[in-house]
Amino acid sequence: MRILVIEDDFDTLETLMIALTFGGHEPIGVTTRDDALRVLSEPNLGCVLSEPNLGCVLSDWNMPGLAAEPFLEHLRQHRPELPVILISASEESERYAAENGLRHLPKPFDMSRLLAFIG
Repeated sequence: MRILVIEDDFDTLETLMIALTFGGHEPIGVTTRDDALRVLSEPNLGCVLSEPNLGCVLSDWNMPGLAAEPFLEHLRQHRPELPVILISASEESERYAAENGLRHLPKPFDMSRLLAFIG
């Protein structure tokens, strides 16, 4: 499954990318939500938003730049069927996920739990 991974900590992003690849997935990693929007909409970058093989978005909650809520609203408007998993230790992200039908994986977690969570 192709997974868009949004994580501002480069070391964490790299670890997620490696784990997802070893788990048989095809991760696309970015470090900002602004970059994620560019990847999702730029035809020269594969137009992931219209990519039927995009199976999931895995996003950190606490990141600089574009806030989580507007980004997630954009996803909801353009790809309402696309599963979103929020990863964070924040109670705010857990509450937001519950209120908006998203999945939440609390940090810290081990990679085997992540892979099982994705399915």
